[in-house]
Amino acid sequence: MHVRAARGLPHTGTGAIDNTQQRCGRMATNSFSDILDGLRDARQDSEEKTTLDDIVKAFQQRGFGPLLVAPALIMVLPTGAIPTIPSLCALLVLLISVQTVFGKQYPWLPNRLREISFDGDKLEKGLDKLDPYAQKVDRYTSKRLRFLTRDIARRLAALLCCALAVVIVPLELVPFAVFAPGLAILIIGLGLALHDGILMLVGFIGSTAALIASIWWLTDKL
Repeated sequence: MHVRAARGLPHTGTGAIDNTQQRCGRMATNSFSDILDGLRDARQDSEEKTTLDDIVKAFQQRGFGPLLVAPALIMVLPTGAIPTIPSLCALLVLLISVQTVFGKQYPWLPNRLREISFDGDKLEKGLDKLDPYAQKVDRYTSKRLRFLTRDIARRLAALLCCALAVVIVPLELVPFAVFAPGLAILIIGLGLALHDGILMLVGFIGSTAALIASIWWLTDKL
């Protein structure tokens, strides 16, 4: 695990401004492909390491859904095999979800958590592998059953994500055990980002199943 200070935005003239404007235009929507591009932008803004601060800054203006997708992807991609990273991502999900339950628009995160960094190259390689799947998700999803993506459903989703985040921490001790709860958080995040109620329904069912299975496994082993 590496810790370094979060950086401010560089002022490098009109070229940097034009680049930022292009990114804002590209990130105006919340398709799965756009979210992957947002993670790439966060990766490009960093050096060898990508911080959680880079991730949060890239998505905090885009709502609860993309903010869930980002740490969930880090957990299910090869970056999730880096020691402590799943637990730190789970903590990020927990803090964001708790604040969403209480109606906070933009999440507050402690500086210590924001400064946590990980290997950006592993993240970028994983994102490249996800591109064709992201295009399929974007092709087959749409704004359906939108009542399942609005306030009450969003807060229920946040509660489920809180519970999943809590069980991820002890599950990290078992190789690949965080994949199921991480995937459930990813599906909920995509459902919210894409305003797709059917995807949200799948996420609710998957989250409940992952939570029950995780609790059963943990109680059986303890």
